[in-house]
Amino acid sequence: MSYAIGALIALLLMGTLAEMTIAHPTSGLFGAYAEFYIGPLAGFLVRYAYYWSVVVFAVGTEVSAVAVFMKYWFGSRTCRAGIGSLVFPPC
Repeated sequence: MSYAIGALIALLLMGTLAEMTIAHPTSGLFGAYAEFYIGPLAGFLVRYAYYWSVVVFAVGTEVSAVAVFMKYWFGSRTCRAGIGSLVFPPC
């Protein structure tokens, strides 16, 4: 049931985004549309929140991947996840 609700929300969001793209073709996606329809502050906040969340998710994913690789290469007894993330910080 939750997958169906999530799919419906994604479908509605993509439909409205397609209509806005046809009406006002521009680059910048959500931030540009928020700025155009609501105001400059809304555009700034949407862009800032989007880029901040991308950075947070990317860093978390890279640290988790380093921990998995370190355990694979050196074994789970010789290397801990925290040591791997300190030795190889995310780029």
